[in-house]
Amino acid sequence: MLKVSSSTSPAKLGAAILYYLKKKGGEVVLRAVGPAAVNQAVKGIARAAVISSHSGHRLAFVPGYTQAKVNGEAYTAMSFRIFRKGDEDRAAG
Repeated sequence: MLKVSSSTSPAKLGAAILYYLKKKGGEVVLRAVGPAAVNQAVKGIARAAVISSHSGHRLAFVPGYTQAKVNGEAYTAMSFRIFRKGDEDRAAG
């Protein structure tokens, strides 16, 4: 799981998403707490999708909610499960 903050670089996040998809396979899960972090996560996913499309791969993602603890306090966070298009059966489970 990659944690995204409001100061996360979308370019670096996009590169990290592609790295984990290539090296680990399956899916990558992002977690973002707060609107600015969600914004950075979406921009990072978009960058990864554009770069991936140049090599003939399409990315898809499934947004959701999860619980996160930050400094001992519970928050609701957005989660994004990202996978290569065609691997939907793996991400559905």
